[in-house]
Parts: sequence; C-alpha cells; structure tokens
Amino acid sequence: MPTDWSNERVLVTGGSGMIGANLVARLIALGSRPFVLARDPARGGRLTQHADRIVPLPCDIADAAAVSDAVAAADPRVVFHLASSYFNPPDLPAASHMRINALGAVNLCEAVKHIEGVRLVNANTCAIYAGGSRLTENAAVEPQSMYGVTKAAAGSVMRHYGRDHGLGVVELRLFTPFGPWESTRRLIPSTILSALAGRDMRIGDGRQQRDFVYMDDVVEALLLAAGATASGVAINIGGGVGRSIRDVACRVLELMGDPVGLVVGNQPARPDEIWEISADIGAAERLLGWRPRVAFDDGLSRTIDWFRQHPAFAAAAA
Repeated sequence: MPTDWSNERVLVTGGSGMIGANLVARLIALGSRPFVLARDPARGGRLTQHADRIVPLPCDIADAAAVSDAVAAADPRVVFHLASSYFNPPDLPAASHMRINALGAVNLCEAVKHIEGVRLVNANTCAIYAGGSRLTENAAVEPQSMYGVTKAAAGSVMRHYGRDHGLGVVELRLFTPFGPWESTRRLIPSTILSALAGRDMRIGDGRQQRDFVYMDDVVEALLLAAGATASGVAINIGGGVGRSIRDVACRVLELMGDPVGLVVGNQPARPDEIWEISADIGAAERLLGWRPRVAFDDGLSRTIDWFRQHPAFAAAAA
C-alpha cells in the first residue's frame, strides 16, 4: 500500500455507509484528507466527526455529469468504489439496483479512464455467487438476487475498463462485514440493540450460514488492494468460516450475559435466500498478504462495546 497517504489524492465513493465511514476514519488516521463522494455525505451521521478532515462531494453515482465533475475536482490517484444499493431488506426495485450499481460503475469508470496511473479498488459482494462452502474466486457467478445480478455487472464493467483503458482495477468480493456503524437492521446490531432494550431477539429459522469478517480487517484489505501489484483480479475477503445466523445471534447474547431470549422461526425466508456461503481466502493471502487478524468473538465484543457507546446512532437509525 502507499507508504504516505498524506500525499495521495484519494476518492471514496459511498463514503457515508458503514464500510466507507470506517475506511475514511482509517485514511484520516494515516494522514489523508480524502474526497468523499456520496449522495448525502451527512446521511446517518457517520462522517460528522470528520467533517473538517474530508472534502465532501455530494453526488448521485447514477448521474454521469455529476460524477464526472466530482472526479475532476478530486483528481484522484486511488479510488475506493464503495457506492452501492443495499440488500437487506430486499425492497428496492430492480431498476434502482441497476442504476446505482451497474450504471454507477460505468459513470465512475468513464470519469477516471483518462487519469494516468489511477488505482481503482472495487468493493464487490459475495452475493454474486449462488452459495456454497469455502468458495474460491473461480466459483460460478450465479447471483440469486437482483442486487447480486447488478453487482456482478458492475464487476464486469470495471474489469472491462481496466483491460481497455489500462486502469489498475482490483475487485474485493466481501462476504459479511460487521462492526462499527453497521445498519441497525442487520443481524448483529439488531441483536445487540434488542438485548440493550430488554426485547427478545426474533429471527427466522436461523439455518442460513454466513461468513463474517470484522470491519478493521475489511479496511486493511482495501488499503492493501490499493497498493497491490496484481491488477484485473477478484479476491474473496471473509473470515473463511460459515456460521449460522442462529449461532451468531446466540453468541452475541451470550457475550452480553443472555439478558433476553432468542425467538426462532417467526419470520419467513426470503425467496432469494442463500442458505450457505463462505469464502476460501487463500488468494487474499497470496496476492495481498492479507488474513483476518480480529478473531470472531473479539470482533463481536468490540461491536457490542461500540453500540453501547453510541446510543445516538442507534436512536437516529431506528
């Protein structure tokens, strides 16, 4: 990775989301003053504490002219592309997924394709896979949701521009990140907040398996990808272990002293449910020198502590 981030012109798209907020905080700690492209940089309050140490670029990623203007203002040498539609709950129309993910990737690539030596790190998702245990990057791309379909398209777009325009593109296929600033609608935060509120936690049958990876490790992978010699490659980033939703919720409650119960089976499964998914992370070690450093229980404990210390975020998101 660059040895002096204070001298790097860095653009982060989707900087007001969970991953973006954690990445921006790390870049600032490394001396950078990143340009942050987001439709509403103040959304969720994730960047409020960094307002004087970032350059906000309010912009809809699906607006080609606005993206072009934002990129021209930033003139970046490193771009972290995190802007994305959301998956949970799956209530966005297909056209919204397409315009944010696929069209957004086209707009960004068109805007940066003339910048000599630019490095583009694309945060993609394991939802491009159909599912399976310890998947390698050669696993079939068979997305089960429109979110996954359009994220797969975005990855193809960026690899195409990388080949045709000499962009240094690395795609990280993130499995299930968790940690500070995560949406309160998702499993781990909602379990923590249910426990803090004295409410039983309610889930579906809980058999679904996911591969969880703590945010500090995700941020480290992004930074390493920015300096990797490999280009035009896709790399899985996960913990390498599939864990059932039920077991994860139980473990969160155990770490909190079991203050409430876990009610299982009261929610129907989604029609596009992926029942089992975990990553083979060998390529990440070979190409980036990356392995997760934060043990799962340690990540859960840190996340529990973070939500206890940030009640205003939970209240605003409710």
